Amino acid sequence: FGIIGVLLVSFFVYTTNIAYETLQQQSLADAEEILTSMVEIPAPVSWEYNKIRAVILCPGGEPFIVKNSKKFGSEMRNCAYYVANGVELKISTRFFSKKGSIYFSINE
Repeated sequence: FGIIGVLLVSFFVYTTNIAYETLQQQSLADAEEILTSMVEIPAPVSWEYNKIRAVILCPGGEPFIVKNSKKFGSEMRNCAYYVANGVELKISTRFFSKKGSIYFSINE
């Protein structure tokens, strides 16, 4: 393997780490954009999150019912939503991707 092999592996690890950090930053920025484009509206009724966490309303689409902590991406841009008691919208990054995501989390 030798010193050249060690140097090549070190260089690969270094450049991979830089690429990963850059992608994570881009993914976080994308997730924040999705979040800021969405509008929380008052729920017509109050409910607990035991079966339904949120309802998403997107222009031109049918209402979407969120039952778990599934992550969503750019398809949720410019949508409105309302949530059950004790649920909030959070952002998340995607592994080795520029795309961010959002999910509905239970407050603990």
